[in-house]
Amino acid sequence: MKEIIVTNDYENIRFSKYLQKLFINANISFIYKMLRKKNILLNNNHAKGTECLKSGDKISIFFKDDTYEKLTKKSNSVYNCDDNMINKLVDSIIYEDDNILIIDKWDEIKSQSDKNNNISINELCKLYLISKNNNIDISSSSIVNRLDTNTVGLIVFAKNYQASREFSRLFRERLIDKYYLTEVNGIVKKNEDVIEKYIYKNKNNNISEIYDNKINGAILTQTKYRVIKRNVDTTALEVELITGKSHQIRAVLANIGHPIICDKKYMNDDLYKNNKKKYNKNHQLLISYKLIIKNIIVDDLIYLNNKQFVSKYKL
Repeated sequence: MKEIIVTNDYENIRFSKYLQKLFINANISFIYKMLRKKNILLNNNHAKGTECLKSGDKISIFFKDDTYEKLTKKSNSVYNCDDNMINKLVDSIIYEDDNILIIDKWDEIKSQSDKNNNISINELCKLYLISKNNNIDISSSSIVNRLDTNTVGLIVFAKNYQASREFSRLFRERLIDKYYLTEVNGIVKKNEDVIEKYIYKNKNNNISEIYDNKINGAILTQTKYRVIKRNVDTTALEVELITGKSHQIRAVLANIGHPIICDKKYMNDDLYKNNKKKYNKNHQLLISYKLIIKNIIVDDLIYLNNKQFVSKYKL
């Protein structure tokens, strides 16, 4: 039997979520099965997993030692990963301290792992921490903002529960300034503007649909842009996300007649073929290039207020 005493770091976290972080090699159905069979107890009592943990709570786990080790073992073999991938991550670190990592994500890698267990930035960051200290607790470590698979640029990874909770709040409440660089088809006439559109995410085809007026399920978004340079038939833009919805920049710019270069999802086939041939790219030209951290209220993290981070990627 294993006994774990809950620390302040995990105060108010859902019990099932804690167990998912502990048993990194188990799925949620297995965890609930172990709860039902009373192989996992909370304060010596049967638990459903919906309980909110408190500091000092006792978790009792009735697994064989080899089973416990297998379910909690931190290993590169869990993911499709090799040392070259971790080295690539190391080369992409923009900033690191005891609480966070700022990573310059490259293209063709997901922010978080998919159902096929392909390696992602999230898992690479965890494996990087393990490579530095094999005994480190990564149960609360996680990325706190996401980018589309082929969008490059800045991602924040929180190393501990306190940082994860605070930065998740900042991104959720849109209290961090986020800037992007992109190049779009056509000549944008206005030097700057704030575009207000309603977005409805169609989950059947993973397309963000744009509407001028409110429809059921659509969310009002604001996208601010500034022209950096007008070329012969394209325009380079700096874009600030005032709101932050899935595919917002890509879908909104396409809707106003200026799809991002090589954005296959939001342009017609003929234009995509023309873009691909002309610019020799297979995916959208979009860079998460600047983050300005503001509004931190946690004492241990206030030192990060007003810090600015800039991606190495350029147009």
